[in-house]
Amino acid sequence: MVTFEELKKTFADLEIVRGQRTSFKGFSSLKLAGCDEASFFVDERYRDELSASNAGVLIAHTKRFPFVFEAFKGTVWHSPDPLPVLAALGAHLEKVKFGDDEQWSEVGVHPTAVVEEGAEIHPEAFVGPYCVVRKGVVIEARVSLLAYVYVGCHVKIGARAVVGSHVSIMAYTQIGKESRIMAGTVLGSKGFGVLRDGSGKTAVLPQLGDLSVGEQAFIGSNVTIDRATYGTTRVGPRGCIDDLARVGHNAHIGSDLILCSLSAIGGSATIGDRVTVGGCSAIKDHTGLGNDSTLTGMSGIANHKFKPGSVLRGVPAQLYPDQLRFEGALRRVPKLIKRVKDLEKRLEQLENEEREL
Repeated sequence: MVTFEELKKTFADLEIVRGQRTSFKGFSSLKLAGCDEASFFVDERYRDELSASNAGVLIAHTKRFPFVFEAFKGTVWHSPDPLPVLAALGAHLEKVKFGDDEQWSEVGVHPTAVVEEGAEIHPEAFVGPYCVVRKGVVIEARVSLLAYVYVGCHVKIGARAVVGSHVSIMAYTQIGKESRIMAGTVLGSKGFGVLRDGSGKTAVLPQLGDLSVGEQAFIGSNVTIDRATYGTTRVGPRGCIDDLARVGHNAHIGSDLILCSLSAIGGSATIGDRVTVGGCSAIKDHTGLGNDSTLTGMSGIANHKFKPGSVLRGVPAQLYPDQLRFEGALRRVPKLIKRVKDLEKRLEQLENEEREL
């Protein structure tokens, strides 16, 4: 059960502006929430769902959306910024529901784990079944390694990080505190450095660098982030990387990245702070995006000419309004081709008529 008093301790601006409900069991979307759950309203596109919602409590910025009082029939809590409340509430409820599956309650090293001499494991950390921890590793307090995790030589994992099952963290990688790495991900593996010699044969170059992941990062399942050829591949603090994404060697990524599923950042790309990359998109090697930029889904960056704060779309990506105009014009091409062909036929008829005269 979540109470108003508990949330009020963290969010002082939270207040009950209508109704008597001071607690709820969970939260969900406006469509799915039941009478004992809360929901949020942060986007006017969902206005029509308010009247049909069965949620017991609605958390919204009521000064920005005053119509919620008329449209929603339940208790209303006002927050000037509901999203942090949503994040904190979600983290609490997720821990209650899935905590046993994502983080072990006990500490210590499971008897089936293999820990090499020279590894430093904090007494309050947990190393799960069938993990392998190599020499020189440093695992700080309250870290949880779930089953079948491989930790290579001289890796450092910051306090309270959670590493999911079947994750491989290769040598010399650093993971920031409170980061979460989901199952099947590979961090710090050898980058894709390949050249052809004079005869055309491929040669794989040595990758001598490392990988650094900032604190409070979230890395989804089956992600790959390669170590640098030289120096360091960097993912900044609070970076959020969705399942099946890829980051190439020597990429430098700022803070608060959102990288959606099936997207790729090429080697030596430079990505600023607070960048969003939509699903199935790609950023070419040695290019990048400036601070506060957005690349929409199914798009690709081929050069580095865009200013910070740009919203980009298409392949190759252009500024969003320019791309929309281009796509609109492109849709008219079949009709234009037909018109040209009709005009050519008409012109040919006129020329034939003129010759007959």
